[in-house]
Amino acid sequence: RPTTCFISPILNSCTAATTSGSSLPSQRWQITNMSSSSSSSQWNESPTSTSEEQTLAKSLSIWPLDTYNVNLLNEVRHKQYTNPNPPLPIYDLVVIGAGAGGLVSSRQAARRGAKSCMISAELAGGDCLNAGCVPSKALLRCAKLVREAKKIVVQDNEYGISVTNSGKTSDDDNANQMNVSVDFPKIMERMRKLRAHIAPVDGHARGDSLGTQTFQGRGVFTSPSTIEVVEHGQQLGAESNPILHFRKAVIATGGRPFVPDNIPGLKEAPYTTNLSLFNLQQLPKRMVVLGAGVVALEMAQAF
Repeated sequence: RPTTCFISPILNSCTAATTSGSSLPSQRWQITNMSSSSSSSQWNESPTSTSEEQTLAKSLSIWPLDTYNVNLLNEVRHKQYTNPNPPLPIYDLVVIGAGAGGLVSSRQAARRGAKSCMISAELAGGDCLNAGCVPSKALLRCAKLVREAKKIVVQDNEYGISVTNSGKTSDDDNANQMNVSVDFPKIMERMRKLRAHIAPVDGHARGDSLGTQTFQGRGVFTSPSTIEVVEHGQQLGAESNPILHFRKAVIATGGRPFVPDNIPGLKEAPYTTNLSLFNLQQLPKRMVVLGAGVVALEMAQAF
């Protein structure tokens, strides 16, 4: 099947706020007990990674488990993570979601003296780091370079640039045989390298250093002023789940790509979304982009 269909997300982020009780403090707090425990176990690269690690990585839409993706996961989705215990008696701000909205809300609140925490269900950094802004710009940079390279190998190009081939210039007959090839796996490896390099900015340790706690799990409102963090592998109501008391809360859970169900044949086609697009290892021969948002426009241009 040579054709690949890319489905763009219908929205990048969705942020709403709910309040309970008084406003955030106007003076900076002397915050204690704000550091969370680090991971007790690191992710492993293939082929030494376990089947459990591979299944979890694929469910998070991060693949393959090479050095760069392992470094990314060790920053934004610890394999084994101990949530802060005990939580603070009350938080000025609790943020559900660890994408751009969640990171900015929780960290800026902490910088201003609030006792804040962030709940991360999947990957800290959200779409921007993992499946949007950062990887898309890496691909666009390579696409632009390919385009420029194709321009300069043309004889008598308008830029006045000659390309040497076996000691001869583009004015020679051999210039007609010159072409620009694309090593797609290498391009994707570069993207993963850059993404992993930026990941610490959105990582859990960075949040700790700024004075905001990070909880891994799914946030569920259990009252107008409490949130239960359903830890991975646990059920709602489990005794080990942290209960967070808050004055204000921000819902920054973002958006998901929507796969239309009214397009005949789409479900049978080898389609991808922005969540899995950046895991591709082979360049598709043809691609149809459904959607006209930011990521859709960028990928239509890049590919």
